[in-house]
Amino acid sequence: MGWTGWVFRMRDQSVFSYGSSSDMEFLQLPDGYEFSDVEEVINHSFVNPGGTLSRLEQGHLLPEEYRQTKLLRERASFSCAVDGI
Repeated sequence: MGWTGWVFRMRDQSVFSYGSSSDMEFLQLPDGYEFSDVEEVINHSFVNPGGTLSRLEQGHLLPEEYRQTKLLRERASFSCAVDGI
């Protein structure tokens, strides 16, 4: 059991906070972005309400400015079909 938080910085310099459980399988990217748009992965961080990066410190309580509702989370598992397999 565990959890982690990180930020994706995109080529256009937009930043997006992520939070996930340890059993995560699929990331949800913001609309209009692909994985090739990710320029940097910033671990143990989040984007605060002011739009700047803040650190998550191991063993500390979450900062007051941390908002879980602003996180992009893992997708629920899904089924897909691919022709020819």
